[in-house]
Amino acid sequence: MKSLKEIYKQYRNSVGLIKIQNGKQLSIRGTGFLVSKDGYFITCNHVFAQIPKEDLKYTSIALPGKENELKLQKYTDYKVTLVDNDIENDLALAKINDSDGIEFQYVDKFLKVDDVEVTDEVFFLGYPLATEMLMMGFGITQTFNKTSISCIKRRGADGMIHFYLIDTHTNKGSSGSPLFNEQGFVIGIVAGNIGQSFEMGERKFQIPANMGICRPADYIARMIDRNKK
Repeated sequence: MKSLKEIYKQYRNSVGLIKIQNGKQLSIRGTGFLVSKDGYFITCNHVFAQIPKEDLKYTSIALPGKENELKLQKYTDYKVTLVDNDIENDLALAKINDSDGIEFQYVDKFLKVDDVEVTDEVFFLGYPLATEMLMMGFGITQTFNKTSISCIKRRGADGMIHFYLIDTHTNKGSSGSPLFNEQGFVIGIVAGNIGQSFEMGERKFQIPANMGICRPADYIARMIDRNKK
């Protein structure tokens, strides 16, 4: 069985930062991960839904490549197009417009929800607080976040698994991050977080709770299957 370090190295270049670059104006949207060698990738629907129509043509995904001699990660931007979306399950499928014949590293192993249990050790790769990291001069920063499944929620109507809760807070920029188990299978996608807000005078404060929301991989596999050529 591969170690976590080996799994991380295998898939880290498959996980990119989705952003809008219009001249000098930069807007960070979230994370996406490649699911085919020709540039199809999965993210959350709300990542694309919040992009104004006039800015879609400026939307791209920045993918990590080889490190240079100083071990600095180099990123390449690729313009993208939205292909399909699933509003109910907060998923979107997009594609790199012009890959110039590049065969991308991609995620190809997905685990059904029936094989996921509370207490399972998991991790996700993404770009939390990407805007803040860029503003502080740190550049694009991908992070590895280890946690565990703390709850599996089913829908009352049909008993289908609706989402997982993970035992960590997920920050802005993490939406769309792939959630892996210790065997290297994607079991879900980071979709949001749970927090608590309160007001003090005219100011509103947000207290993050150590709970992240993840959609199961079954919905991802279903979206990929229905868009196969």
